[in-house]
Amino acid sequence: ADEFDDAALRGDTFYASVAVGGVDHQASLTTTAPFALNNPPGNDVDLIVLAVTMGYVSGTLGGGFLAAAKYFEDSLKVRPSGTLCVARGSLRLTDGFGKMSGVPLETVTLTAGAVLLFPVCDIAPKLATTAANSPPDIYDLKYRVIVPPGGTFVLSGVAGAGGAAPRVTLGCFWKEVKRLV
Repeated sequence: ADEFDDAALRGDTFYASVAVGGVDHQASLTTTAPFALNNPPGNDVDLIVLAVTMGYVSGTLGGGFLAAAKYFEDSLKVRPSGTLCVARGSLRLTDGFGKMSGVPLETVTLTAGAVLLFPVCDIAPKLATTAANSPPDIYDLKYRVIVPPGGTFVLSGVAGAGGAAPRVTLGCFWKEVKRLV
């Protein structure tokens, strides 16, 4: 068994995604975001982002990329707001809310714009009639993002012209680890 298997067996891994109808992937990093994983201030765990997912739902996607970004509560400690995503624990696909510390949100409002960390993948122009639509993608982040208490991991599109009413599903897999500091 590897480290992920052990964490899953302990019930320390979780996943969440936006509603099945999808969300607008956004065109830039602003004070709104289609998906965010918040670690509320005062938590005693770090959230380690393991992977993110994106799948096409409908509309016309413009060219651009899916961005991984960060956001920290402002000086007034205003947490991001949005619709709570359906989340599950990886162990036996159970409801993750009993033990889960992370707060996954969709259609998120921030008090300031998120800051780009890195592009996750390209968003290719696409419409529902495009031949050979691709399946949803999973992007392994290989433990590159750790969200401390008070921090928020954000997924948002940074898209060029050409999109019309784009809808995608976005999701996240993460594990929760007791803070060492």
